[in-house]
Amino acid sequence: MENSLLSDIFRAQLAKMDYNNKNEAQPDIGYPTGFLNLDYANGYVAQQYDANTGTYSDYFNIGVSDGSFIAFIGHTSTGKSTLMVQAAANIVRRFKTSQIWYDQTEIKAMNLQRIFELSRMDKDTFKNKFIIRNSGINIENVYERINLIYKMKTDPANIDKFLYNTGFRDMYGNPIIKMEPTIYIIDSLAMLMPEEIEKEDTIAGKTTAMQTANKVSLLMKQIMSKLQSANIILMGTNHIQKRIMTGPVPTQNTVPYLKHDESIPKGGTITYIANNIWRIDSAQKLKIDDPYHIEGAICNVSMVKSRNSGIKTFTRIVNNFNIGFDPWLSLLEVLKSQKRIYGAGVSYSLDPEKTFKFSLGNFKEKVINDPEFRKYVLKHSLEYLKSVPASLDKKNANDYFDELVSPELFTVN
Repeated sequence: MENSLLSDIFRAQLAKMDYNNKNEAQPDIGYPTGFLNLDYANGYVAQQYDANTGTYSDYFNIGVSDGSFIAFIGHTSTGKSTLMVQAAANIVRRFKTSQIWYDQTEIKAMNLQRIFELSRMDKDTFKNKFIIRNSGINIENVYERINLIYKMKTDPANIDKFLYNTGFRDMYGNPIIKMEPTIYIIDSLAMLMPEEIEKEDTIAGKTTAMQTANKVSLLMKQIMSKLQSANIILMGTNHIQKRIMTGPVPTQNTVPYLKHDESIPKGGTITYIANNIWRIDSAQKLKIDDPYHIEGAICNVSMVKSRNSGIKTFTRIVNNFNIGFDPWLSLLEVLKSQKRIYGAGVSYSLDPEKTFKFSLGNFKEKVINDPEFRKYVLKHSLEYLKSVPASLDKKNANDYFDELVSPELFTVN
């Protein structure tokens, strides 16, 4: 492949500049949340090149992308905050410098003990990984804190402390180097206010709501490039509310992933800016005397917006009200929905040969106590999950553009 003279000169000049000027775009890297069915539903098949062998290979890029903004939306008590905390904790636990900056804007927010329990961390790790505040939060100081993280991570004196080799290569064979992820949580986006309104004694009106929406929009536009540069993953919750209808005839909702009678605070901004929007709906309540033997709910998670795959996908997860969302019962629920389990009653299996037998009630106990059974579940789960992410249809992607732009097509005679 011939090198471009202009690009060679340009890159030589960039090498003399600071981190942000010389940093060219790299492929996204996904961070698994610990919920495999969610990760594969939000993933895609990427390609890398090995210069030593001269060959290309595919790999699954799954989970939450670096430097992205993901919104968890749903009605009240559908588990938005619970899933968000669990996903965030599972991402940062793998990295030495990764932390979660958690802003709780709601009055009845999740208490610290519950956050600690959901994190599955010991006390020292939790103290090191979580920076939590639940008062004095406004749009302006959210920007200040994100900007501070950005400056600390991109400071030339600190950069090497945060950079790591992802183990993947791009399509030219170059190693993909990223900063270790930092997660910033806003729980919830609906309650985030400008500083001047947060400190007012008067009740907010229509003008105040417009001011808030405009400031949130400005905040998002100002921080998006900083999120990408410093690998700051922004997570936020937002509530689906009853839409106030002004006429006798229902009108179409301008927010595409909502029903005609639903609304969401700052919905337009989130729809436009968020990289991913996960909608969580409670589909079925679970009681102790049900087959799973837990108090909880089966939830539908719809990837109503995904810039990873570009395809709207859907999966199911199981919320155990005691310990949070259960990744193993969620896998079982997906396999059930895809008719990939065999048997009935107290004798189920994941293969016709019935290598392992289980009931819905003792499934989780077997997962905990039997390593071979865990491998068995993972093997059969991945056989399905790896068919979910979108990959390029190489056969139909050849559009013969060379022929469509040939100079011969544009001659007069």
